[in-house]
Amino acid sequence: MSDTLLLSLSWVLPGILTFWPARRIFLRAGLPGGYGALVLIPQIGILLALVVLVAKRWPTMPPAPPVRQPKQRVV
Repeated sequence: MSDTLLLSLSWVLPGILTFWPARRIFLRAGLPGGYGALVLIPQIGILLALVVLVAKRWPTMPPAPPVRQPKQRVV
């Protein structure tokens, strides 16, 4: 009985531990955080999440504001 529990935990526990970081990665990339649930699929979930990150088009970010140059002081 305990062997079955241990085996099932060894399949599911890595997905549970990586769900929150995967969700944060998807949100930082501008994609829905629900894609982070792909890591909960045993054995192939992390691979599926990486495939989604590679294949999905990320939203374009606005260009960075120009850097202001300090004015030259005339003495």
